[in-house]
Amino acid sequence: MPKYYFPLFIFILSIPIILFAQPNVSAKTMYVIEMNWVNVRSGPTMEYKILTRVKSGDALKILDQEEGWYYVLTPKGDEGWVVKSLLKEDKPLTEQLSILSKKAEKQSDMIAALTEENNSLKKYAQLSESNQSELKRLKNENLRLKNHQDLLWAGVGAGILFIGWIIGLITGSFYRKGKSKYHYSFK
Repeated sequence: MPKYYFPLFIFILSIPIILFAQPNVSAKTMYVIEMNWVNVRSGPTMEYKILTRVKSGDALKILDQEEGWYYVLTPKGDEGWVVKSLLKEDKPLTEQLSILSKKAEKQSDMIAALTEENNSLKKYAQLSESNQSELKRLKNENLRLKNHQDLLWAGVGAGILFIGWIIGLITGSFYRKGKSKYHYSFK
């Protein structure tokens, strides 16, 4: 076995370890509990100096943790330590209430718009029903007029036939007596 196979073998075996042993780079977000203020300290005990304060509902990014403490990034960009018991994963109730109130208001507006649209559609449905009845009436009238027109044309045809028959009788009874005279006689 050549010398360069062993380092290559070690390198290939170390690739999965390197890939799967990476630290968690995505920071978890937690929220300050319902208190007026929470102190952010320079170290993970109460003896460390207070760097800044964060108010209830502020979202803090968790960067690290030690026994009972979180190392956090504040919304203003400050970093420091906060007692674990003062943070929680859920948004504060006041913020949740505010979000739900906004959703309820949007839904009320949507309900009002849908009710208005529904009323408008009901009017169109009533118009459609009246239009349907008007259309039916017009079809019936059209059929009646068409039947009337058929009768009229049948009468015209009968009249023309009758006139033609009369003319045929008249002209048929003329006969020629000579070159230029026609006589009419009824038999």
